[in-house]
Amino acid sequence: MFRDSGRHLFLVIEGVDGAGKTTIAKRISTVIGGKYIKSPPEPFAMIKQRVLETATPVARFTYFISSNVQISALAKRLLNETHVVSDRYIWSTLAYHAAIENISPIELKKMVMPLVRVIKMPDYVIFLTVSREAQLQRLKGRLDDELQRSLLMSDQFQRRLRQAYRSVKSFFDVKWIEIDTSRKSISGVIRTVEQIIS
Repeated sequence: MFRDSGRHLFLVIEGVDGAGKTTIAKRISTVIGGKYIKSPPEPFAMIKQRVLETATPVARFTYFISSNVQISALAKRLLNETHVVSDRYIWSTLAYHAAIENISPIELKKMVMPLVRVIKMPDYVIFLTVSREAQLQRLKGRLDDELQRSLLMSDQFQRRLRQAYRSVKSFFDVKWIEIDTSRKSISGVIRTVEQIIS
């Protein structure tokens, strides 16, 4: 179990699709007796698909940034009472937008740095990686829309995404834990996280 430090932790689970983010985030929140937040949260979640399908790139980026601000507000409130685990946060917003639009994450950094004063930074970012082979195996038969399927199947996009994550991880001063889940069980990943944080 996580050692009780006398305060509540804010953890963010990041990584590419198929790395196990949602499963791990939910399991960690249960293990530490915390609250799980899925990004984007309500009320943003209900319009996510429409935004992805119809919004301009800048509007889409702004939508996800706004959802990060909402997660921050939720986390600040919840941290008064419990630990918080967020499934994705600002790193996903930056990395995915940079990879989809094929632009430098540095260009996006200029847009988000003014928000750093109002966005709650986590105690830890747990970044889950997975080999391309394991990723494709895990995502076989996954029911996503056509855009998401094309991005998942594109080796070029996946390389850009992984490179973008490497760039954006240094944008903010947070503790970054990287775990390769390719050959690890869910319980093995949880044990690794517990050992590091404890």
